[in-house]
Amino acid sequence: MPCDTVQRNSVRLEAANLDILANALRSHPEFGDVVVNGNGVSAYHKPTAQWATIGAGRVSLYAGTEYVADTIKQAYTREAINVVAKKYDWNVEEVPGEANRLRLVR
Repeated sequence: MPCDTVQRNSVRLEAANLDILANALRSHPEFGDVVVNGNGVSAYHKPTAQWATIGAGRVSLYAGTEYVADTIKQAYTREAINVVAKKYDWNVEEVPGEANRLRLVR
């Protein structure tokens, strides 16, 4: 059995806008380099020292790092909310004491 076998898993992610996804990953402190190509986005996850590839509705990750997909989904959601809020002149505020909870205020 070879010791250099790499196992990868993929997780579903339907990101409607690759530009929003790329901006979300660029602004997130856990991600370094972000590369956008015609079909998706690749992002370097600093804590795991691994690349995550997002494209065709899937996040491809090394086995054991599937939690990174949740981080990507949360970053994308936050950025999408910020883009829409800015478009309609709303302010986005974090709800004190509640992780990953936002409030829109006009």
